Amino acid sequence: MGKAKQISLVFLGVLGLLVIALGVVIATFDVNAYRADIANVLSKQFNRTVQLKGPVKFRFSSTGGLAVIVHDAAIANPVWASRAQMAGIGKLELGVELFPLFHHQLKISQVTVGNADILLETSGTNQHNWDLQMVDNNQPTNVTPAKTPAVDLTNSSASPSAAISVDKINISNSQLALRTASGDINTFIVKSGWLEERSDGLTLHFDSLYNGSPLLLDLKSSAGNLQKDTTWPFEATASYAGYDVKAKGEVSQSGKLITFRDYAVSFGGSNIHGQIQVALDGVRPSISGVLLSDKLSPSDIKPFPVAGVKETNSALPASVSATIGASPVVAAPTKLFGDEALPLAALKSADIQLDIKIDEMDLTHIALNHIAATMTLSQGRLALSPLTAKLADSEINMQFVLDASLQPAQMSLSLKAPTLDLTSLLKAAGTKEFMAGKGNIDVSLTANGNSPEALASTTNGAIALIVDSGSISVQALGQVGAGLAELIAPGSSTSQMGLNCLVVRFDVKDGIAHDNGLLGDTTATTVAGTGGFNLGAETLDIMLHGRPKIANALGILPPVHIGGTMIKPHITLDKAGTIQSVMGLLSNSKADTSGVPVIMTEAGQNSCLYTLSHPSAAGAKSQPPVQDVSTKTTNKAQKVGNILKGLLGH
Repeated sequence: MGKAKQISLVFLGVLGLLVIALGVVIATFDVNAYRADIANVLSKQFNRTVQLKGPVKFRFSSTGGLAVIVHDAAIANPVWASRAQMAGIGKLELGVELFPLFHHQLKISQVTVGNADILLETSGTNQHNWDLQMVDNNQPTNVTPAKTPAVDLTNSSASPSAAISVDKINISNSQLALRTASGDINTFIVKSGWLEERSDGLTLHFDSLYNGSPLLLDLKSSAGNLQKDTTWPFEATASYAGYDVKAKGEVSQSGKLITFRDYAVSFGGSNIHGQIQVALDGVRPSISGVLLSDKLSPSDIKPFPVAGVKETNSALPASVSATIGASPVVAAPTKLFGDEALPLAALKSADIQLDIKIDEMDLTHIALNHIAATMTLSQGRLALSPLTAKLADSEINMQFVLDASLQPAQMSLSLKAPTLDLTSLLKAAGTKEFMAGKGNIDVSLTANGNSPEALASTTNGAIALIVDSGSISVQALGQVGAGLAELIAPGSSTSQMGLNCLVVRFDVKDGIAHDNGLLGDTTATTVAGTGGFNLGAETLDIMLHGRPKIANALGILPPVHIGGTMIKPHITLDKAGTIQSVMGLLSNSKADTSGVPVIMTEAGQNSCLYTLSHPSAAGAKSQPPVQDVSTKTTNKAQKVGNILKGLLGH
């Protein structure tokens, strides 16, 4: 036998004896005898009370390394926190491979965490309970520490740091709760989950609950080493609170650039898909890409659930429990524009450039089609410009800006729809579709404020709707409000009535709209309006007067008042105005039409618009009813009495 071979055998024999000896030491060494001392050292090191309540064990792992197992450990909270313990861990197992240690490598084969309860919280003074004030036990308290020369990490002659790698992390039956300074608590409970790095890439799986709703997450990456590889391709699927997500992409630039080359999100009957890139290397995240949708319904967009945590001021892992708050009962809104502050700070948290295309958007009463928009968010300024869509076969063009970089925030809105379908417009308003035809709508508004109410109260601009021709459903009109059918279609025996023209114009200043021409003309009557509405107070005050074209009304059309609020409008007959007209008729005086002009016509022009533009000429003319009431009535007083009886309900 050669000398070299003999030396090798001796070396292997000694190494084997050392391994056996180490095994005997590990098997016979009772670390629990020093458990209190270890906890005391850790408490001083972290400047927090650390408890090791359960047994501590050493054993050889199945991977040829050493496993350290700790049961029932806890670390205390600072005095200002909401409960005694920051964290409790039922079981922590750490597997370390031995041989890589000889090559200056710390290879952790597996980390297993079970029955853990961790509460991270922030105080009202912005203190964090996870900020541990580590104590340097190597420095005497009465000696000024010497300055240590900085280590040049680029110098290859410097001592290399140990390479650390973790093959697998297992978590089960554990809870992480986040408590904000305002007391809001979000809870993440992991039923089972793992993160494993293998030769063919990375695998992550979580079966969990977030604020009481199931959250499933699966991710695979072909990256072989997260520390060495500069690009990490991934495929991911997730499901939470009714949202199902699929995505393919990559993480690059050391995690500073995330590219979703293909993503798809489905929820309810809606879906969005496209490509998105998120850059994290700037002052704020920058998001750019394309958002596409075959169908999108705002009613399918549900807020994520919010939960509360049941705290007992005792460290787990005796149990892991959460009390999920029931969904709040949403009361019927009493205002359109609330006084709650808008989350304008969120507009400053990211920069966004998105091209948006939505085939169909299903709103409450109508559907918009072929929506195309460019969305830009830069330093708090949000712009949708341009935005185009189709309502039925009507083209809509809009521009919207909300600038939160200014104080208060400023808003501008421009909307033009030259051939808007009136039936669709009435559907969008949530009322009966009593009118058909095409209208030209033009809205230009500006406002400033940090809440919807403030924006409404400071609105300035103009609103206009002009209709050249159309038709009116008499039956549907009668269902809209009391007196409207009597005012617009008096004595009509037909179900449909011709609409010759219509102009509705308002000028808005400081949230208050005043009429700038309210005039409509049908085959039976001409109707003019006065008044307006208050956006801040959300009140309506519009009076409608009519001039009849047929004799059945005796020359009397009861004025109609539109009042109440925007949430609950009231349409009623103006009794005082009607009685005044009746008394005038009884005294054989001329019926008061309260300034309703006679419609004038001009070739190629909207008659109502032309009449409003020539008020002196329209007021100078008179137009008698189509029939003479006196030839049809033998007792005027009797018919007038019937009108009063129907009006007053006696």
